[in-house]
Amino acid sequence: MKEKYLQFIASFLMVLVLTLPFYTTSVYAAINQASVKGSDGVEGFARANDFLNFNVQASLFNATVANSQVLLGSGTQFDRCTASANNSYECTLRFPGNGTAPFEAKSVPFTINLLKGDNTLDDSESSNITIDDKAPQVELTSQSTFSSQQNVVINYDVTDFACDDPSCSGKCVGIKKIKFYTNDSALQQEINPTTSSCSIKSSISIDPKTFNNGQNSVFAKATDKFDKVSAETSVTFNVDAASPKIIQDSFTISNFGIRIDSFSLNSAPAVVNINISGSDLDLNSVTADLSALNPSANLKNVKASCAFVDDGLSICKWLIGLNPKTPGLKTIVINASDTLGNKESATINKQLALDDKGPVVQSLSTSETAAQILAKSSGNTVIAVFDEATGLSPNQIFLHIDDIKAAATSCAKDATWACIWNNVNFGSSKSKISIEPDTTDILGNAVSETFSADVVIDNKPPVLKSMNISPVGGLAQAFQGFPKIGDKIFVVASLTEDNDVSAVADFSKFISGASKAAGSCQRAQADEHTCTWDADANTINLQSNDLITFNFSDNAGNTLIVTKSFKTYGLENATVPDFWTSTVQCSPSTIDRQLGPLINQRVFCQASLTQKSTTKPASTVFIGPAACSGSSIVQSVDTLNTGAGSTSPIVKITFNKDDFRVDSANLTCSFSIYSKIGSGTTITQNPEIENVNIPVQFSNLPIGELSSDVQRKIDDAKDEAEGIYKTIGTLNKVMNVAKKICQLLHTIYNIVSVLYFVAHALNLADIAAQ
Repeated sequence: MKEKYLQFIASFLMVLVLTLPFYTTSVYAAINQASVKGSDGVEGFARANDFLNFNVQASLFNATVANSQVLLGSGTQFDRCTASANNSYECTLRFPGNGTAPFEAKSVPFTINLLKGDNTLDDSESSNITIDDKAPQVELTSQSTFSSQQNVVINYDVTDFACDDPSCSGKCVGIKKIKFYTNDSALQQEINPTTSSCSIKSSISIDPKTFNNGQNSVFAKATDKFDKVSAETSVTFNVDAASPKIIQDSFTISNFGIRIDSFSLNSAPAVVNINISGSDLDLNSVTADLSALNPSANLKNVKASCAFVDDGLSICKWLIGLNPKTPGLKTIVINASDTLGNKESATINKQLALDDKGPVVQSLSTSETAAQILAKSSGNTVIAVFDEATGLSPNQIFLHIDDIKAAATSCAKDATWACIWNNVNFGSSKSKISIEPDTTDILGNAVSETFSADVVIDNKPPVLKSMNISPVGGLAQAFQGFPKIGDKIFVVASLTEDNDVSAVADFSKFISGASKAAGSCQRAQADEHTCTWDADANTINLQSNDLITFNFSDNAGNTLIVTKSFKTYGLENATVPDFWTSTVQCSPSTIDRQLGPLINQRVFCQASLTQKSTTKPASTVFIGPAACSGSSIVQSVDTLNTGAGSTSPIVKITFNKDDFRVDSANLTCSFSIYSKIGSGTTITQNPEIENVNIPVQFSNLPIGELSSDVQRKIDDAKDEAEGIYKTIGTLNKVMNVAKKICQLLHTIYNIVSVLYFVAHALNLADIAAQ
């Protein structure tokens, strides 16, 4: 048995001796370490444009490791291998050999192979190189408001990324630093993390004195180990670092809403007011030392009654009895604090004067008339004017109306103090009104002397005698009876009234915003008044068919309301209107050459206007005077029958005295026509120019036997004139006879022309009737 055991031991040792060289060879032939870095020296990471440094620790049993035996992948030899400690070799490779190369942003796997001397694979090592081309991201958060008593805490969450490719998930080069700052550089803080984690969440605490009162912002940027900087991010918050602000300029002493700068010997009620700014004001913390305003009262530390108004503003009040005893400068101290304990104090100086004089009544009236007080039986307004230094409250001012006592409706100060009583009623006969010593100012000083006046009752309103409303042209001509947009309204009204008159008109249906257009009223004589509304102030801009309301009032308040219908027209904006066509007929039809040198002959021509369109009817509003041209034989042109609605204007042509050595003449006459279009609500803005041609014919015997008689008389005149050289007396007779003959001929011709035109017009009327 012992022998067999010794044989086993011997066999085991033999196997161990035989296998030991092979084991030793396997142990000493290996890649012990492999690493890769970019230019920044960060293990396993490189930039998108960079070079790579590979480093391998390798060894072969009892053999030298050459650079040709260490390969990147299957073909790229390492640059060099140098012996190092422990019989190993350090082999390095720079890729690319010179400069840099672009790399795709992703995590790239690689393998390093170690070859034996016979170029067979001995060992290999695989790893990854991650290309980092993405900057980190920063997110900041904080609470919305911090007080001046607590640190400002900013929470930050920084995340770094290598790239967007899925192979980069969870990988990053690492965060190098995080910088926090403010725009005014009051904060400049930098954190240098020691962790290699790709996500860092933490917070920083900042002294609140670093920030201004109100809204503040903190900014941050993160930088990774490749010096890629994140986008700037910020967080905004409020810091309440201010105490309440006592607004000294708002300090007032008042009574009945009237500011007081004086006092009386009476202890008058008064309200002390101050405004305090601060959204976090502690309303219960406001106190004041008001002892200077009434030394005999306990006003050393008086709590205010405060209320928030808006926008962080509070109004604080103290109700006191005002009696400082002596005039002069009074000192008031006010204290306040906010809910965080910030305190504020203000010292205010107030000058107070002594006022021991009561109000003095200067006048009582119901109108602006100074000679007498006029009123209606009911619904009157009474006005009292006072000379007063401090102020008046309506509930302390009383009007005595016969046996009735009434407090004022309102009191106000303009140049002087005036109080008003509304809806005062009087009887049908005279009444007496007065202000008596029961009236006082707000300091309690009474009226020292009664003021009274008699009231005359006037119940009759003004009487309208006549009124004229007419359009006045603005940029365009106005047409009577057809006011249009762009025209102006001119009004004249005549009235009778014993007292002065005022007037207001409501033009708002025709003029935007003119609901209370004031008229100008003047007394013409005795009880006659004229009220006018200036055209320049009343330009029509609305098309309407409505009423104008006029309100005429006398000094007693009696009113007369008058309404007048009024229609305004819009504008047809056609640049070149064309609604009419025309024909013309003249009488007489010819001009007598023989009468030409002796008289001014006339022709009457009627232009008949016909509408061009049957679907868009038109009627004339205004036809302008005819303008004629084309011949020098015309002395003058007149136009007749051009009123609104006319479609047959007549042109009266007067010719020069001339022998008319022409066979015919042609005249061209033009009319400017303004028309009402369609349903009658618009008027053409531009005139339509209608041209008519008038042919003029000449003859020697236009009116039959009259010409031979005229010729005979002319011949007789010539025969008598032949003896002109015989005697002067004969010459005078001839001249007188010639003058009489010419006058007779002129008269006869006018009579004949008129009769001829009347007959022709009657003939045209008969034709039209048929």
